[in-house]
Amino acid sequence: MAQACGAIPGAVKNQRRAMKFPRFTAAGIGWALAAFAAPLYVNASVPASEIADKAERHSAKAAAARAGIDDAQAQRELAGVWPNPELGVTFDDTGTEDESRSVQLTQRIELGGKAGQRVRVATAQYLTAETAMRQAVVDVRSEAVKAFYELALAELRLSEAKASNEIAGQFSRALDKKLAAGKVPPIDATKARLPALAAANDLKHAERQHLLAQRRLELLIGEALPEDKHALPELPPAPPQWPEVQQQLALSPQTRLAQLRVDASTAELGLQRAQRWPDLQLSAGVKETLDTGERGGLFGVSIDIPLFNRNSGGVSAAKARLRQAQAEQQAQQRERALLVQTLHAELLDLSERLRLYQSEIIPAAEASVRAAQTGYDYGRYAFIDVLDAQRSLLSARSERTGLWQQYLDRSAQFERELGGNAPGK
Repeated sequence: MAQACGAIPGAVKNQRRAMKFPRFTAAGIGWALAAFAAPLYVNASVPASEIADKAERHSAKAAAARAGIDDAQAQRELAGVWPNPELGVTFDDTGTEDESRSVQLTQRIELGGKAGQRVRVATAQYLTAETAMRQAVVDVRSEAVKAFYELALAELRLSEAKASNEIAGQFSRALDKKLAAGKVPPIDATKARLPALAAANDLKHAERQHLLAQRRLELLIGEALPEDKHALPELPPAPPQWPEVQQQLALSPQTRLAQLRVDASTAELGLQRAQRWPDLQLSAGVKETLDTGERGGLFGVSIDIPLFNRNSGGVSAAKARLRQAQAEQQAQQRERALLVQTLHAELLDLSERLRLYQSEIIPAAEASVRAAQTGYDYGRYAFIDVLDAQRSLLSARSERTGLWQQYLDRSAQFERELGGNAPGK
């Protein structure tokens, strides 16, 4: 690029002036420059937060998570309910005058705190369902915001592909004119058509990707999108400082879920220990002799003798599940801490690189294109110099677009890990 903007020896300058193409090509170059100069960040009529709200309302995943909360709440209410009493009616027909009948009511009394332990288990399951719903909402909103910005990237890629296709077409047509004038060998014209074919193929691919991105976002929000353009942030927000990230990670739904699994396993162990205690059954009733009409009361107490089954297997299984939950919690903490630390470092790097492209590299490439266009208008530079400058700008913008895609991928994952506390939320 420096060579294109530098001084050109007189002989070469004169030769290029002699080979200068008709002025109508400058109009095409101006069109390409206008496409390059179009603002990258426009005001979108629908902000990303509204897209996330629509996706949350439309999401079947979030609805299923809310239904899971209702189920857990019902189970928690059921856990503290007393056992139903039993009503028994007995007829004693011995074939003698001592025939009788009795009515008896029996109530089972749970010992060992079984009801309280069931409530603890059900409460842990309710809190788990509630936290899982929070994580589901975070996932849905994060996916919607990512799809929104990916549509903005697809629009940007489509605009760049159109500009690139126009430049390649101009270059191919210019060489065709030179070929017709006998100024270039046929092999050069053939080579020039290859970039034009590649640019046309890239344009078709960009159109397909734009359509797919639009359909994906429409499926997430459950409605058609307006025709307005969608905006990327002017600059990528940098992630928070690492101490703040650690605090957010400790409060994230996934961290809470791991702790709730341990709490649920602990409550289950308490319930299995309470199952060792036999239940007490109290009964009371009335017995009536049919011949004499005499009535008498019936009272009874019964209890199981834990002679053969003391629920040792249930207690051992609950202990094993508790150890498993604790080990999984520790492993998840280490893995997620490493993952979040890696994502944090990558986001810092990507945000700095994007800021560099936006503040220095892209403006320098645009200035080079303007300088090449001005030199071409005054006859100091050849058409190929303008094309080289435009290709350099296209390459820089393409690299920036790739960086944006990486940033969106990392940011969405970072947001899911922190429970919606990622930068730019």
